[in-house]
Amino acid sequence: MPALIVCPHCSQNLKCERLPSGGQRFCCPHCKAIFSVRTNAAAPATPKTAPPPRSASQPSPQSSPTHPPRSHFVLGMALGGLAVTICMMLGFLWYLSAHGSRPPSDGDASTERAEGKEINNSAEPDPVKDAVPPTERVEAKDTRTNDQLHYLVLQPPKSEPVPLKQEEAQPPPLPSEYQTKVDAAIRRGVDFLKAKQEANGGWNDEYHPAGLTALPALTLVECGVSSEDPQIDKSFLQVRKSSAILQSTYEIALVILFLDRLGNPDDKPLIRTLAFRLIAGQTQAGGWSYQCPIVLTKQENNLLTVLDALRPASHEELFAKDATEASLPPPPEKGDGAMNGSSGKGPEELQGKAKEAYAALTSALKRIPSLLPPSDSHQLPLADHSDNSNTQFAALALWAAGRHGIPVERALALTAMRFRFSQSTKGGWDYPYEVPSHAATPSMTCAGLLGLALGHGLIVRHPSHPTHSAKVDDAAVQHGMKALAGFVGEPRENAGRTDRPSINLYYLWSLGRVGLLYRTHRIGGKEWYAWGVNQVLAWQEADGSWKANAYADSAPIINTCFALLFLKRSDWTEDASKALNFNLEGKKFQE
Repeated sequence: MPALIVCPHCSQNLKCERLPSGGQRFCCPHCKAIFSVRTNAAAPATPKTAPPPRSASQPSPQSSPTHPPRSHFVLGMALGGLAVTICMMLGFLWYLSAHGSRPPSDGDASTERAEGKEINNSAEPDPVKDAVPPTERVEAKDTRTNDQLHYLVLQPPKSEPVPLKQEEAQPPPLPSEYQTKVDAAIRRGVDFLKAKQEANGGWNDEYHPAGLTALPALTLVECGVSSEDPQIDKSFLQVRKSSAILQSTYEIALVILFLDRLGNPDDKPLIRTLAFRLIAGQTQAGGWSYQCPIVLTKQENNLLTVLDALRPASHEELFAKDATEASLPPPPEKGDGAMNGSSGKGPEELQGKAKEAYAALTSALKRIPSLLPPSDSHQLPLADHSDNSNTQFAALALWAAGRHGIPVERALALTAMRFRFSQSTKGGWDYPYEVPSHAATPSMTCAGLLGLALGHGLIVRHPSHPTHSAKVDDAAVQHGMKALAGFVGEPRENAGRTDRPSINLYYLWSLGRVGLLYRTHRIGGKEWYAWGVNQVLAWQEADGSWKANAYADSAPIINTCFALLFLKRSDWTEDASKALNFNLEGKKFQE
């Protein structure tokens, strides 16, 4: 039976398809406020016909004009009754205002919008279901438990879509009691890392001394430890000592990221040396495997001269026009930056010192992809020995090296083409590089989205770009975000260890990086940070570490670093995210 209810916050009349039950909760489509009603809150149906009001001069049909005192008595009773009614209505509205934000108890019905559409918040997320539209987030403190986050998520009215906003770079703040828990978890994790540091500045790993020094030290700095702290100084000395013969892709990348975060100009030569090892280790498919070659000092100087001479003269030269069958974004309006350019120069066009430097390079260095024009290097193979995990770390490190003036544009452009060319039919990416691909994992889907975003970032960062910012409407990005949404759950009350046998902290760190890079706190309409915080807090050990084992080569030190970087919302590509405004609504992507 249709009924009318009144919003206690904005006083709008709202229509409900049926009489509400006791304690039913509603979301007002006008002011977005949430309130509950009792069974007597429904406004009575308006009569079809109502007698016209009498004027003050008309005598009452039940009174005689010869008795004026009785008419005054009737009028006084009517006015008194009206006053009592108004007082009761005001009292009832005050009650609704005071109690409308009460979280639902176990016996409450599902929350219902004022239009009458029910929303079920108790269902488990379906990882294969299509992403739901963006949702409004309403925080509610649950009086039954203080251990986990509890969110009430309501869909906004269809007539009022929620657009992606520029200011949504960071996830919205958590309720104060949960932010307090996050801060406490970060402090315990920092204390754990500090306590486990060895006297040499590392973290007791004889096989990866540089990487297992750079990652924890970088994490500590990200968590607020001063770069001048004695423990960070010891880590820095250990990193410099172990970098001379460093060949591991992961370790090279982590050392670059650590030195970049410290921000000491004196470290630029070491950053350049390590960046050239990554450039020399890039495969023909634009990726990396586990090892990179050492480039001797003389060869490093020659390579710098050649790459400086081959820098793309404009942002249009970053990507080949018809290099692959990958679906490139169509040319946008002028100033937005298109990933369709000219072929660029090759080694045969070098002159003077650059030509001499190229001739002095070893035969192996002459074959690296960065020395080829995009029209050649972007003709990607269908498979090679590289993997997307090493590739994402190398890409992050080269992006950081680019901030120090090192010519990394061609290497990163090829990496962006790699991810565009190898995107799976499901929209995500798998660990190995192969085309066509039909598989996708959560972590590697994040790696693919990183590669696509950095490709667009190269365009707007180039000195020739007119605005150094761009609105991006990329079908591959939208397809990838849709795939990633299938790996993200809803923030749920009492989420913890019982929900899953383990927790993949590598994935959560990757997810946080993507959310910050694309400047969105919702992926597929789901609040990725709130969802991840539930899990990370639940899996912290009593000593402050995280020992969950859900990815290869995980260990307490590495897990703790990934967990802290996620909780701290560490952003290593902020200079790219600020310049790009992605359309993530998927209007351009068609199945």
